Amino acid sequence: VKEADEDLLPPRAHTGRGISPRMPSSPRAAAAVSSAPLDFRGFTGLNHLDQRNARNGNQFSLEPPDQALAVGNGFVLEAVNEGLNIYSTGGFQLLPRPLALTEFFGTSAAINRSSGRRGVSFSDPVALYDSETQRWFVLAFTQLNDTSGNPKPQSRIYLAVSSTSDPRGAYTIYVLNTTDANDPDGGGARIPDFPHIGIDRHGFYIGANEFNAISRSFIGGAIFAISKQALISGSSPTVTRFALPFRTGYEFTVFPANTPPGTKPFLSQGGVEFFVSSRFVNDTETSLGVWALLNTKSLDKETPSLQLQLVPVNTQAYNFPSQPSEQKEGFRPLGALVNGALPTIDSGDFRVLSVVYAS
Repeated sequence: VKEADEDLLPPRAHTGRGISPRMPSSPRAAAAVSSAPLDFRGFTGLNHLDQRNARNGNQFSLEPPDQALAVGNGFVLEAVNEGLNIYSTGGFQLLPRPLALTEFFGTSAAINRSSGRRGVSFSDPVALYDSETQRWFVLAFTQLNDTSGNPKPQSRIYLAVSSTSDPRGAYTIYVLNTTDANDPDGGGARIPDFPHIGIDRHGFYIGANEFNAISRSFIGGAIFAISKQALISGSSPTVTRFALPFRTGYEFTVFPANTPPGTKPFLSQGGVEFFVSSRFVNDTETSLGVWALLNTKSLDKETPSLQLQLVPVNTQAYNFPSQPSEQKEGFRPLGALVNGALPTIDSGDFRVLSVVYAS
């Protein structure tokens, strides 16, 4: 049973008015990449059976395997679909058993296997460890259902913020109503699909794609900005939402930046958080959208004073993968289920999936 929606895409054309881009004269060449050998290590994390059997099996079988992963202070926190576990960096499991996200966030089970009653089912988990404050952040969204599993036109984002640097300890749980049914864009009740998170010195940021909760038609992008200090202190913070109607093509998967340990976020102009997005208009594009949210220090005030700017930047051409990928022949433990040629693999799309700001 697939309860979580796969990542949704916007329409591939638009009629909105464009923006006046400020372009560099030409892209600069990237620095040479070191050829020094790297030491790669790893261990087996959560699997489908772990998340399906969490909370005594009161879970669904969900795919694709959306993963949240955060590392810091000697710990690794992982969530896959609706399961969560914590390990040492050496791969030792540090919880007695994998947790269901419904247990972690303190909600009813996804389904009661005895009565069939439906509860909360989470989607698209994400996580990060903030080295500046030594706190863990875990987020997922849900569309509310009735007890029979029929979707309601209501959505929520759940955010857990750790009380210490140990991810096994206590968390403060925040619930953000993301339905926004009265938004003047006329899009109606919505879900915050494919949410991702970023942090700078002052704020915590969520970038999401908003789709109509029932028709699944694309409405536009959205950015949520929240005081990081307020979240850590356990108070009730102000949430500033920027609605991003799909007008220029850059308003889809506006991905927030994170700053790796040992480097500093952008601190001038009252603090700036950066976002990057590709342009979802043509099959071949030659620019990226760089977004800057200015004066993030004001998030600590009751009424934040923020300014969001977008600058397109020239890039080499990149293409929307219109053809599925062929698989190479290899070990086929379930080969008897496949008649003839191997199935092709979904090539995905060209959205931005990772952004780092490092000094």
